[in-house]
Amino acid sequence: MNRATPTAAATHQIDRDSYEPAYLQLANILRRQIAIGAFRPGDQLPSEAQLVQRYGVSPMTVRRSINLLADQGV
Repeated sequence: MNRATPTAAATHQIDRDSYEPAYLQLANILRRQIAIGAFRPGDQLPSEAQLVQRYGVSPMTVRRSINLLADQGV
């Protein structure tokens, strides 16, 4: 994957060996997707269940990621 040109969500994964918590990794994945226009203002993000399945994280991790982005005004 060329990191200079991020693509669709399927190419971004949670690195289980990273010291960065999964919720921060997921928040950063979603932030990048928003930045490249995969999600536009007014679009709905995938559901919690879809994000859980896509990234192999818990519902709490997804909620924490979304709450972080909301708190940051993303």
